[in-house]
Amino acid sequence: MGCVDGVVIFNDDSPIEMIRQLKPEVYVKGGDYTIDTINQSERRVVESYGGKIVIIPPIEGRSTTRTIARVLGGS
Repeated sequence: MGCVDGVVIFNDDSPIEMIRQLKPEVYVKGGDYTIDTINQSERRVVESYGGKIVIIPPIEGRSTTRTIARVLGGS
């Protein structure tokens, strides 16, 4: 995916500290969120430095859960 500069895996409930450090220009959330249902602390941090929050629409038949299951050898 040429449009992606990097992907970060984190173990916390929220990536807020990472967002503060990295200051991504674009912060992407899945289509099951809206601007009002995302973590509002994350939203404030992104907006504080002029970052953009983008909600991407879901793709029929695709999900993170299904992808992880496939990678781990499930169905």
